[in-house]
Amino acid sequence: MRLNRKLRLTDEAESDLADILTYTLTRWGESQMYAYSEMIFDTLHQLLDFPERGISRSALQHELRSCPIGEHIAFYRIADNEIVVRRILHSRQKATRKHFR
Repeated sequence: MRLNRKLRLTDEAESDLADILTYTLTRWGESQMYAYSEMIFDTLHQLLDFPERGISRSALQHELRSCPIGEHIAFYRIADNEIVVRRILHSRQKATRKHFR
């Protein structure tokens, strides 16, 4: 149940998303960029209803979780009334504590 949760992206996650979409546009074109963007936001909005579906990543940061999205992984926290997306990293990128300072 959504419980009036909101989705919030940190500045870092917004920057990650902009980089992802710019790369997708340049590499695969406009229609693929829109399709990938839609998939990303659909998955992020699903977290509002099922926030605990992601894997615990407490070794990286307290209460951090992750959820795969295509070739990327969204790292997020469940807060009182919101899902806070901290980063969106490529699945080949090794996530470390420095990504979440």
